[in-house]
Amino acid sequence: MITSFASQKLYHTSFGRDLAQPAFVRRPRLPDALGLLYLMPVTREGDYDLLSCMTDEEYEELLDE
Repeated sequence: MITSFASQKLYHTSFGRDLAQPAFVRRPRLPDALGLLYLMPVTREGDYDLLSCMTDEEYEELLDE
């Protein structure tokens, strides 16, 4: 499964003169579920961050390859 926040322009949102624009956006507090991917909002530089919920074994397999 994948859920996307990519179209949310959170990095371009201004929170006023004192807070300005965010340097980092974290995912909402949603339940972790194996195999779930979170596509985060596009950064000001145009990058996409992808968060993945996986087991320790799956993570280790990624490192081995």
